[in-house]
Amino acid sequence: MERTRKPDFWLGWLLLLVGLPCLVWGNWPLSRTAFIDLAISPQDIALPGGEGGVTQPAPQEGRRLLVIAPATLRLGDDAVIEAILEPLPQEPAGEVPDLYQTHNLVAEAHLEATGLLVAPGAAVYSTLRDGLPTAFTWKIRPAAAGEQTLTFWLHAQYVPEPDPLEKVFPERKLLAAPEFRVKVSSFLGLAGTAARVLGGVCTVLGAVLLLWPLLLKGSVRLLGSGAQDGGETHA
Repeated sequence: MERTRKPDFWLGWLLLLVGLPCLVWGNWPLSRTAFIDLAISPQDIALPGGEGGVTQPAPQEGRRLLVIAPATLRLGDDAVIEAILEPLPQEPAGEVPDLYQTHNLVAEAHLEATGLLVAPGAAVYSTLRDGLPTAFTWKIRPAAAGEQTLTFWLHAQYVPEPDPLEKVFPERKLLAAPEFRVKVSSFLGLAGTAARVLGGVCTVLGAVLLLWPLLLKGSVRLLGSGAQDGGETHA
């Protein structure tokens, strides 16, 4: 006759069925993807102005803008977004003065987002060097589930050489302002930390409820065997 399972058995399996999916979701590595892959030409980076047929300085290279982020974010978990400006060599543009020889070229980047906490929240700066890449990094934390929109603002600042104090406010030009969207997921409404805590507690309790009877039986058998061996030795 088949024995009826005790409530602890079913409760243990129920806890495991709740806990394990929470742990898997909360700890699954997030894959990263390039949301933006944009080419910026030397003419786009050229010094603004040039009215009346005046040729303005321009770099002898363009730039490739890559914005890389996790394909899906977990609610409440920190994630990193990286923007990279890679050099794109170009053919020399005739008699156009080289911007790197006439000015200090500074990239100004700002990440604007709704439904996300962004650090740093203000604009960040990096000097562009001829032939060298530069990168910007932000830490973000989703505050709401669903699809969130981000805007990456990229400006160029032109500080004249050789005297950086020649102009109090350097000239500034918008290079790109692409938008992209990321998906923020939750697990049955739980954020990442809550899912991991709940998953850990349920998994441990479920394992204890399922394994405890086996451990108890093993201990009883071991103690009984030890007592029997002691009795035979004494005899």
